[in-house]
Amino acid sequence: MSPYPTPSHFFRFSRRRLWLWSYVSLLGALINLLVLQLPLLAPLLLGNTAFLVLLLRLGPAWGLACFAVVTLPFLGAWLWWLSLAEFCLVFLAWRLGQQKIGHLYLCCWPLLAAAVVLYQLWLGAGIGFALLISGVLALGGVLNLFGSKMILNVAIGKGQSQHQPLAEQLAGRITVFSAVPALVLILAALHAYVIWDLSKRHEQLIRLEQHFLNYSANQLQQFRAAVKQAALSYSRQPDAGVLTDLLAMQPHFISTAIVDVVGDVTDYRIRTGEQLQGPVNVADRAYFQQLKLKPVGSYVSDAYVGRGLGHDLLFAVSAPMLSVQQEFRGIVQASVLLSSLIQQLQPAEASPNMRAVLLDNQDQLIWSVPSSEAYGRSFRIGADLLPGKLVFASSWLSPDGGIQLNQPGRSFIRQHQTDDGWLLLLQYRLDSVLLGYNVLTLMVILLAILALWLLNRSSFYVVRLYTRPLKQLIQSIQRLELQQQAPFCDLSDRVSGLEVQQLFEAYNAMVVRLHQAGSRLEELNSSLEQRVRQRTEELQTERDRATELAEVKSRFLATMSHELRTPLTAIIGYTEQLLRQQKQESSQHDQLQVIARNSRYLLDVVNDILDAAKLEEGKLTMVRQPVALAALLQDLCSDVNKLAKSKKLQLEVVIADDIPAWLLLDPQRVRQILLNLLSNAIKFTEQGKVVLRASRLSAHRLLVEVSDTGIGMSMEQLEKIFSAFEQADSGTSRKYGGTGLGLHISYQLAELMQGELSVSSSLGQGSHFRLELPLVEPEAEQLAKQQSLQPLSWQVPVLQGQVLVVDDVADIRLLVADLLEQSGLTVTQAENGEQATQLAQQQRYDLILMDMNMPVLDGAEATRRLRQVGLQLPILALTADVLPEDKAVFLQAGCNEVLTKPIDPPELYQMVQQYLQGQPKVEAKPDKAQATIKRIEALKQSYLQQLPAQLQQLQAFVAKQDEAQILGLLHRIKGTAGSFGLAAISQCAARLEQQQKKGQHITAEDCEALAALMQSA
Repeated sequence: MSPYPTPSHFFRFSRRRLWLWSYVSLLGALINLLVLQLPLLAPLLLGNTAFLVLLLRLGPAWGLACFAVVTLPFLGAWLWWLSLAEFCLVFLAWRLGQQKIGHLYLCCWPLLAAAVVLYQLWLGAGIGFALLISGVLALGGVLNLFGSKMILNVAIGKGQSQHQPLAEQLAGRITVFSAVPALVLILAALHAYVIWDLSKRHEQLIRLEQHFLNYSANQLQQFRAAVKQAALSYSRQPDAGVLTDLLAMQPHFISTAIVDVVGDVTDYRIRTGEQLQGPVNVADRAYFQQLKLKPVGSYVSDAYVGRGLGHDLLFAVSAPMLSVQQEFRGIVQASVLLSSLIQQLQPAEASPNMRAVLLDNQDQLIWSVPSSEAYGRSFRIGADLLPGKLVFASSWLSPDGGIQLNQPGRSFIRQHQTDDGWLLLLQYRLDSVLLGYNVLTLMVILLAILALWLLNRSSFYVVRLYTRPLKQLIQSIQRLELQQQAPFCDLSDRVSGLEVQQLFEAYNAMVVRLHQAGSRLEELNSSLEQRVRQRTEELQTERDRATELAEVKSRFLATMSHELRTPLTAIIGYTEQLLRQQKQESSQHDQLQVIARNSRYLLDVVNDILDAAKLEEGKLTMVRQPVALAALLQDLCSDVNKLAKSKKLQLEVVIADDIPAWLLLDPQRVRQILLNLLSNAIKFTEQGKVVLRASRLSAHRLLVEVSDTGIGMSMEQLEKIFSAFEQADSGTSRKYGGTGLGLHISYQLAELMQGELSVSSSLGQGSHFRLELPLVEPEAEQLAKQQSLQPLSWQVPVLQGQVLVVDDVADIRLLVADLLEQSGLTVTQAENGEQATQLAQQQRYDLILMDMNMPVLDGAEATRRLRQVGLQLPILALTADVLPEDKAVFLQAGCNEVLTKPIDPPELYQMVQQYLQGQPKVEAKPDKAQATIKRIEALKQSYLQQLPAQLQQLQAFVAKQDEAQILGLLHRIKGTAGSFGLAAISQCAARLEQQQKKGQHITAEDCEALAALMQSA
């Protein structure tokens, strides 16, 4: 049995599960808080063990909830997606049946390692670096695997702990409760070391930034102050000596100039003593334009190449000259050689991993560390200098605000914008540093795995010293036998504790008590054997006496049955003869009917008592044979129809179309049960109706229901309704009579036929009885043998009148016409409803037999038209549709009755006789019936010769998938074959018709099955 939950246990909840989930989830979240989230640093995802353990122990719902808590520290990072992939792969492997955690990791980690390699290569790491990170993660997965196994051994349920050795449980608990704090401390130490080391390296970058800012700010401030002072002096007293003084004051200035209001250089000094060649205008320079627009303060320009000063990069410091009215009169400008300033900005020492870049407002490179880059060129800021993720922002070991990584995540950077708009970019490359961190992480993982394994093995060895005495005690208990002297257990040479010593002493005391109990048990055994022999002899005597009484009862019942049946037969026979003579007075006739009715009632009571006795003794046997269920139910309704009409009750019979025509049943017992149910339903119903319904409950169960609108029963009455000699109450017995044996016998007979009889009822609302029986179709040989035994004799009445027979199938028309003509009726035939309406309006008919399913015009519409023109003659519907809703449609169209196919001659004659009662008729002659039977047999042979042609038509329609033609032909075969007694063919056609109506197209195999039945017929 697997120790892990199955998918049916996804969402089971308990307080113990909630506590376990809370503890493991919070512990996993705490461990993941210590994970170093650097893009090129392999993380120790030991916290993910939490949701993997809960997934395997409690199911996916708990595991997913734990995943949401444990991965909160990773939210938005690539580690979150890695954890999600790990969870999904383990869950998928678990759903596919891999219940062992080792197999789950083997399923998921190769895929995860490959995905990490691709991700690192996408970040720009080398193949070796990516493989190193994947290897660290894989070893981390092994550590997760080991930790998961230990936690699962600790977090097992009560049922699983009973199948696990105590030494393994205790060793696992010791390892888990010792290893978890140790691992947390190791991760915290690794976390602190990495942050501390990165912070130190970050401080180097900050010192370089401060060095630049302090020196550059001081120099620029001096430059601004000197130029502003010179501009102020020149504004008060124009003197070209100001330019000479300015060069002497600031050695970094290589030239100074006075520029008038239109940008012309009016005076100029250069440190080399050279003079300008011709007039110079600087109106296009930014240092002139900015101060002309806003003559306030001073201005430091971007780098440029001076005019007449060579090709070295310069930058200008300028200040405005203002009049007394504060009007702009020009500027004083000093040029600074960029190379002289750069030499002063270079730090004394810098790490080879550091890089610094200074850009002016036009993104020209004017300073860098190291100084190997060309100055003055346009500098493009790449991804390695653009800000990316901010890390360690909340760590107490990191600098304020955290450490800013670049976009690839392989360096940390700083940016600073000077007052003059110059941009300072600083970078510290971490490739070699991260490589060292990954190696350190790898060593930590290996040491942690080794430490956990050693801790687990040593714990197991220590615990086993204390569990060995328990094994010795278990072996002693297993050898216990009451017939022998139980062994004592000695603990003198075992390492143990007080509790184990007490357990051994209790065991030895129990052994002493067992010895005493064994002696007592032997004494009781000898006494018990004597009592058993005495009681066995008494039971044998009682059994013989009961057998003798049963034989006396059987002989008594047999004698009483013979003695009662003999006079009852004579009484009933002579009473019926007297009633047929019809010479008595009315009072004598009524008295004879009372005698006949009470005699039959007494005979029924005798039969019920005998049946109850046979059932009780198990002597009643079932005889299964092919039975035409529809005919059986119709016969039953005919038997009770007179009684129902006498109480003005409506009796309905509903037979589902999917029930086979022939079933294997015991007709006598089924008839006995249903006759009892129908008689009771009519007896206890004063108004309303009684419904007999047969349907197919399942593929192998038949359901027959009898419902009424009678007096109903209460819950108390229902509890004892199937008991022997029980009725609803004494009032019911007095009012309706009965012995209370009918339903008891019916219930027993249903069970004997492997069926079930049940009832539901409400007081005042009627009752509903359900009879379930096995639905078994007879084999072809059984059906043929039974059909050969069916009696084909009936009496043909002699009638007079004009009858119109309407059917689109010629064989049916000939059959019905022949039957009616044998009784003396004049028959006219029509092929469809259109011809029938024309003939009925042209000639007077006493009766119309109308098929309902015909081309051109169907029978229902033809009946409506005849009723609309005022014809009120009787119209009997002929149809193979037996569903109640179909019959309701035909009656609503104007039909008087519905005759179902296959046609039963006695039923046909009875119905025709009922509607031709006003016509004179004479006694029927049996010889006419025999002649009719011969004619029907001749028609049957003629129909058999037409079957191959009909089969070819069906195959052609099936090939074309002509649904309307298929349904019409199957409907005709169903009705015609059934009317000629070809039940198997009719049943097959009915099944195929229902199949086609449900949208399941008929295949060539179905046609072959029908062809085989036609050939066998």
